[in-house]
Amino acid sequence: MPCGKAKIWDRVPHAGPTAACAAYTGPLARATRSYAERFHAQSWTILSARHGFLAPHDMVPGPYEVSFARRSPGRIAPEALARQALRLGLRPGDEVIVVAGAAYVRAVLQAVRATGACVRAPLAGRGGLGRMVQALVRAVAGGHELAAGPDLRVPPAPDQASR
Repeated sequence: MPCGKAKIWDRVPHAGPTAACAAYTGPLARATRSYAERFHAQSWTILSARHGFLAPHDMVPGPYEVSFARRSPGRIAPEALARQALRLGLRPGDEVIVVAGAAYVRAVLQAVRATGACVRAPLAGRGGLGRMVQALVRAVAGGHELAAGPDLRVPPAPDQASR
């Protein structure tokens, strides 16, 4: 799931370090968290443009304004995100479901390239933020997971194709 622009520190400036699952408070973050808890309770992460892949209990030290949707100072380097993806233990054939917008899907595609995992993006093509939130809320309320969508594998980088 994505992190999001709205964070706990916008409402509670002195909140201090906060668990990732509580740090992101925007509508998409709330809807994706509900979706992840409902359908993938045992294995979900938050993708932060600053910190990379965060487990729900990982602590976020404080506020920041970084996005994958635009060039942002402080954004995690693609190589660091790829190393984190490898540490997650992803293997060929594993499925990574990215419940986020296009910029986050692209970041995950690049990060998991070396693992051989496939990426699926059930929100792809659903339109803007409002439509994505609406689809997630309906899925949770109805108890029906969104269709995963096509396999979005990225071909291996040229230096990895011969391995």
